[in-house]
Amino acid sequence: MIAHKIAAGQSQRPPTQVMVGKVSARDEGSAIMKMLIRMVALGLALVAARQALAQGYPDTLRMTCAASAETVRRAGAVVLHSGPDIYDRYVSAQSFCTREEIMKPQWVRAADTAQCFVGYICQRESWGAGPN
Repeated sequence: MIAHKIAAGQSQRPPTQVMVGKVSARDEGSAIMKMLIRMVALGLALVAARQALAQGYPDTLRMTCAASAETVRRAGAVVLHSGPDIYDRYVSAQSFCTREEIMKPQWVRAADTAQCFVGYICQRESWGAGPN
């Protein structure tokens, strides 16, 4: 009988159901679940990226004054955070500024003091007005 079905063009496998234009509730639920998983994964990746960026620069509020100043001295030029959304580039020598810039002494808040001299910022000199 099997040979008869094969000869007649019928296979041993049950026919595959093909649904054109219809989606079963099971397939729809699976698609929604996959989309939710992707959205959660993307959200977690964005949170991790934001934290990595926030942790990318030394935070003077978590460092002693001496450690903050030493970071600038050792690096020569470094970006330091000194509060939420507060950051600047600090340098230890004029060579880290452009020709048009002068060094201006800069103090920041540190973990152990409110006024900590860490180094200098490079500031464009105003023509005719002298250093700012």
